[in-house]
Amino acid sequence: AISAQAAVVGLCSGALFRASLLPFAEPGFAAMDRSGATSENMVLFQGYYYATLDFVQPDSTDSNAQEDYLDVPEGWQLAPNEAEIIKSVVGTHKWGTQVMVLRDGTAWNTRYYHCAGMQHGEGFLLSRGSGYKPNHQACSSVGTMIMMPDGEVLTCRALRVLIRTPQRMRWSEAEYCSELTAGMWMDKRFADCD
Repeated sequence: AISAQAAVVGLCSGALFRASLLPFAEPGFAAMDRSGATSENMVLFQGYYYATLDFVQPDSTDSNAQEDYLDVPEGWQLAPNEAEIIKSVVGTHKWGTQVMVLRDGTAWNTRYYHCAGMQHGEGFLLSRGSGYKPNHQACSSVGTMIMMPDGEVLTCRALRVLIRTPQRMRWSEAEYCSELTAGMWMDKRFADCD
């Protein structure tokens, strides 16, 4: 009989997914309210910035897990389960976690764990009110230890939730001035010059 661990290792004979994603580097970002997002803890992919719900750097090897329920920041959403996101966002970064949880509760291995981009399981997302956190007990149901071909034993001990926000378009000077003066007029924030 073949063990579940051996079956998972057998599926991992393919190459790990690797993509080069540039971090967000837009000037003036700090002025926007994105509740903890910085250029160091996000990646840009296909018009969206991706981050963990607790804003850990994409290539962090900190293996602490998100333990508490956290609200999704305004303007952000839980990341959907889409093949390109799994391949190019989840599977190419370590995210300070072995397993990343998506909106539908599926969990996917990061580059920090074995078989980056492979599905780890289902039922990994918990919600309470407007907060979300990974379901760490689900790790136990799919097995927490994996024996790698080189003899290394990996354990699933860190989970995080992936979120995203649309890339904001820059305004041209003319659009900025038009928006600014319209806003000043509506708010009655102008000086009457004779």
